Amino acid sequence: MAENDQSGSENGSLAADEQIAPQLRVITQYIKDMSFENPGAPQSLTPQSEAPKIGVNVDVGVRGLSDTDFEVEIKLSIEAMAADKPIFIVELTYAGICRLENIP
Repeated sequence: MAENDQSGSENGSLAADEQIAPQLRVITQYIKDMSFENPGAPQSLTPQSEAPKIGVNVDVGVRGLSDTDFEVEIKLSIEAMAADKPIFIVELTYAGICRLENIP
């Protein structure tokens, strides 16, 4: 049976004018920090006369770990207020390690 070598060279490597496609791989994902506060409980859990005002903040950060690996963080901060008092506060930092390869 004849072998089919479609690489364009005898040793199987790519030709100089061919490029390897850029790659993004997620190596791992994790919760880095999480907090839930319910400072007005149990009174804040009873029916309220009006809907709470909910504020959401999102922040994204990146930190280089090596030439190819990066830690990417998404920080969420959510606060529900009623009558100028906090009902609940949630803070979450979700992170992942990503590897970028073959980026020109």
